[in-house]
Amino acid sequence: MKYKLYLICTILLFLGTSLSYAQCPEVASITPQPPSCRDGNDGTITVSLSDLTGDYNIQLYQEISGFPVPVCGQSFTNHTSNPFVFTGLVPYDKYIVFVSFVGVTSPCEPFIFSNSIDVINPPAFMPTVGGEVTICEGGSGNLSASGAVSYTWSPTDFLDDPTSATPTASPPTTTTYTVTAVSAAGCVGTATQTVTVTPVPTITFNLSETQLCESAAPLALNASPSGGSFSGSGVSGSSF
Repeated sequence: MKYKLYLICTILLFLGTSLSYAQCPEVASITPQPPSCRDGNDGTITVSLSDLTGDYNIQLYQEISGFPVPVCGQSFTNHTSNPFVFTGLVPYDKYIVFVSFVGVTSPCEPFIFSNSIDVINPPAFMPTVGGEVTICEGGSGNLSASGAVSYTWSPTDFLDDPTSATPTASPPTTTTYTVTAVSAAGCVGTATQTVTVTPVPTITFNLSETQLCESAAPLALNASPSGGSFSGSGVSGSSF
């Protein structure tokens, strides 16, 4: 009886030790990744599992009005790969991951619901454009855009190359151009840049026809609008 009691205690001790060190499969981490572009549909959720011992089933839900609703096409059974990646996701702030472990029983949890997961909506892509361009009537200036891999300007009128990042514009009147740009990730954005055209002024001399002797005092030259400069034989500054 003494040896039998010792054997029973040893077995119970062994079983207790084994149970206390049982490794249960669980969700180690969940990592959301936003779509490449705003309102895109290529977001992902990566689910990493630990202590996985066999197959598992995994499904994605959206919490709507407080209830989990299955996401169409996001239910997968009898998987062994780890980690698992949900793909083709749109932005949403309340995704839920459900995992059930095949063949897992007490004391381990056979299934797990995650907390809410936020797949954020990234900011809208917008190319960078230069400031307002001012030219004289009949002149030209350069538009400029950056931050993308392709550009299309509109309207195309009076542009030397509407697909250039820096086309030369020579509109006869003030014109606002719109550039549609595509980023390296395939995102499309627009921005505008204005070319302001300053009309060529009509010059009026405020001076009647005058005859001067060679020894006469200098004659002040005057014209409108102001701000111009005089040139020619015998002219010095604004005097003749």
